[in-house]
Amino acid sequence: MHLFGGYEPATRRVSMTPGKGGDDQGNPPQFSGEIKDWPTFKEAIQSRADARDTPWLLEAGRALALFFAKQIKDKNGSAATRKKALDREKVKTDSNHVPTSVDAYNDGALEEWFDDRDLASDLQLSLNKNRLASMGSNFCDHTKLGFKDAAALEKAHKAVDLKYLRQTNRMAVRIFHDAVFEHPTKETAARTKLHSILQNKEISKIL
Repeated sequence: MHLFGGYEPATRRVSMTPGKGGDDQGNPPQFSGEIKDWPTFKEAIQSRADARDTPWLLEAGRALALFFAKQIKDKNGSAATRKKALDREKVKTDSNHVPTSVDAYNDGALEEWFDDRDLASDLQLSLNKNRLASMGSNFCDHTKLGFKDAAALEKAHKAVDLKYLRQTNRMAVRIFHDAVFEHPTKETAARTKLHSILQNKEISKIL
């Protein structure tokens, strides 16, 4: 059974944010898995993110990839850099393996890494734009919205933000998955390498 069976065709669900992406219908991005095709695919994805005010999503992904790359470099470096790398992880081992789940790292290490990359401003602007669309022009006024106090409004903001982030993440994962697997093409060695990344239980849960 196909892991992602039952979802509508890629041409109908490609977007970088929920409820948008009509201009993508009939023209979804495609990626063969070949290195030579990556620049074109990357440009197509970036243009969609820019048009939908979600460049922070891709920038955060790049920042996380750089974090993992630094872990690899530090673990294979001097004793001092190796100690720093291990200190970032919750579970210390003698292995040079670098976990690719954020849950494996200390919150402080991740916060420090992402704070240095100034992603917060663009993210907050997107969150505010979604709050405006979801809650109206008074999204900062708990009285006009009928909430008991500011704390109740803050709780509502968190719920709206979380829903938006989950939907945006799901749309992004669908784009990458569909770009590889949801268009007619023969199986190649390059595409086969992407199976473990884009066709697994974790991706299935997101979609």
